[in-house]
Amino acid sequence: MRPSRPLATAVLIASPAVAGCSAHPAPTTGAAPVPPATTTAPRTTTTRPPIAPTTTQVPRPAAACAPLPWPGWGTGLQLRASSSSAPVHLVRAGRQECSDRVVFHLNGPDPVGYSVRYVDPVSEDGSGRPVPVADAAALQVVINAPALGQDSHGYVGKVLAEPTADFYTPAQLAGWSSLREVRYAASLEGQTTIAVGVRARVPFRVFTVLDRSGHYRSVVLDVAP
Repeated sequence: MRPSRPLATAVLIASPAVAGCSAHPAPTTGAAPVPPATTTAPRTTTTRPPIAPTTTQVPRPAAACAPLPWPGWGTGLQLRASSSSAPVHLVRAGRQECSDRVVFHLNGPDPVGYSVRYVDPVSEDGSGRPVPVADAAALQVVINAPALGQDSHGYVGKVLAEPTADFYTPAQLAGWSSLREVRYAASLEGQTTIAVGVRARVPFRVFTVLDRSGHYRSVVLDVAP
């Protein structure tokens, strides 16, 4: 039986030194090693469990990063097949040296697929209603796993968030390189959709990674400055 993750101890999973900070960025395929913790903004929703603090890291100026394009990054669809029954139970954002990052934490280790692309606009699962986000571009992040509260793992009374609620508001992300808003677009039939507001259709990359224990997987979205 797969161990159940204590929700109160979830932490932001970081990847290796962010691609684009050198001449040889990391590829998008496979799991990435775990890098240093990052600065995170406070969350506005109160339905998810408390989390451990992270170490503050001051981002380097964009001028210190290798010029775009970066290998493995792009503005087109990024897709991975497979699905997981483990719920998405936490969404966190952080600032990397050469990108902004959103991490979607699952409560299990199984491989999980995703579909990430720019759309206009992101639509709410089920109703099809638009879920607008701040600024010029919207990334639709679809994770092939249910959200907490829509799964069969028995977390009675706990939910990831209410549909269309903000994980991060524009005010919380003011001054960030690219991220402008992170908003829940609901979960239906084993998949979870999140709308990510971005300053423009800048390159991004997506990958999955296991934590050090090998028990919990996350989907990582990095957005170029």
